[in-house]
Amino acid sequence: MDSKTETLLVIILLEVIVGFLFSFFIIIFLSVIGFQKKNMMTYVKILIPLNVSNISFTFFLASNFIIGFLWPELLTKTYLIHTLSYMTMYSITSSLWLSAVLCVFYFMKIVPSQPRVLTTLKRRIDAVVLWLIIMAEVVSLGEGFLSMLISNISTNQRNSSITMSEFIDKINAQSVNVFLIVLLLNFLPFLVIIMTTIGSAGLLSLYNHQIQKNMTTTSGNTRVRDYGAAIQTMIGLLVFYVLLLLCMSLSMLNVFSYLDIGYWLCVIFLFSNTTILPALLIYGNPGLKEAIKQMITR
Repeated sequence: MDSKTETLLVIILLEVIVGFLFSFFIIIFLSVIGFQKKNMMTYVKILIPLNVSNISFTFFLASNFIIGFLWPELLTKTYLIHTLSYMTMYSITSSLWLSAVLCVFYFMKIVPSQPRVLTTLKRRIDAVVLWLIIMAEVVSLGEGFLSMLISNISTNQRNSSITMSEFIDKINAQSVNVFLIVLLLNFLPFLVIIMTTIGSAGLLSLYNHQIQKNMTTTSGNTRVRDYGAAIQTMIGLLVFYVLLLLCMSLSMLNVFSYLDIGYWLCVIFLFSNTTILPALLIYGNPGLKEAIKQMITR
């Protein structure tokens, strides 16, 4: 192993450590806030499982990377392939769907309470979000099972007499099939994030125009800033997942040669998600950001 590879591995290791610490801190902090207020706030109910899914994805991504890099012979273990495939698929799908739920929550907070159906939904937003979280987890479990089923079909077709290089080629071909299914089944949460982001931006522009027209004072301007931060977070989540799936596609489709600079850049970005996602979530919640700031400055 040359010095360049060792340096890149150290960078990845530091990303994982810092990201885990950051995410665990956010989960603990949100849990404390929720229990202190006795009735846990709606956005906290979304952010805690979202951070847990993010940590889970990084952990199983790291497991895949370590095994493939140091012990590729372990890939012949069928149960290991199934477990890693299932948990990786479940965690990334869960993270994406929960992000879509967060965008729906932001949209419902911004949308005016004019149509009667929206008024009812906004009044019951806590129950709506809870059911959306449950649905997101059920869909994620189903997609993870589907990826495991595809892995089982592929590995059952394996002949015990093939060489390790031939087996690795089969694994790569299988990963392409799994990735295509990920894109297909995760199209809906992407669409939800896109539509809610566009809708929220349009409503904020209209709301800001009304404030300026009516010369509304500080409370209205503060609300605009809070809504603006939420929309910027929605845009950030959309860009983040586009880049994340792009890097996953480049890796799984073997666009870059193994250990090439392009390969390492994709891997480094994939492992940076543990830090990037919590940072986006904090930025989009001014109250949470202020609470963390006060705790640090004490």
